[in-house]
Amino acid sequence: MDSFNVLKYTTMTQLTTSVIRKRILIVEDDADECSLMREHLDGHFEIAGFAPNYDGLLRLLQPGQLPQLILVNLSLPRKNGLEILHELKHNKLYQEIPVILISVSFSEYTINKAMEMGASACIEKPMVFSDYHRFSAAIYDLIQGAVI
Repeated sequence: MDSFNVLKYTTMTQLTTSVIRKRILIVEDDADECSLMREHLDGHFEIAGFAPNYDGLLRLLQPGQLPQLILVNLSLPRKNGLEILHELKHNKLYQEIPVILISVSFSEYTINKAMEMGASACIEKPMVFSDYHRFSAAIYDLIQGAVI
């Protein structure tokens, strides 16, 4: 079994069929994780930036240059991933942007709550470096056929 799992996802009606280097923002506070994600996601996506928290994300969300996908770590200081998801989905400017929550593990309650709140998916981050290529491919595969 893979050391990460795509735990639950909805049909992403916000995404399009031609998926070539979609613009993404990543909310992650661990510098090592950011480096690994940059290395492995860069082949699939245009990484518009990394934010360590919600305030940093807001600084990166520029009108006219909004991302087509936001990855949010569940475990963040001050505002966690669910709180950030709530803020994004209740803001008319950002509510249509698909949000994928990422974490080393999810409880069933957290998955259900995230999906109810409008998350497009909950994906476990790899426990080992060698699985990052599968992690990035799983994210890419999820948005294949979706609309932006």
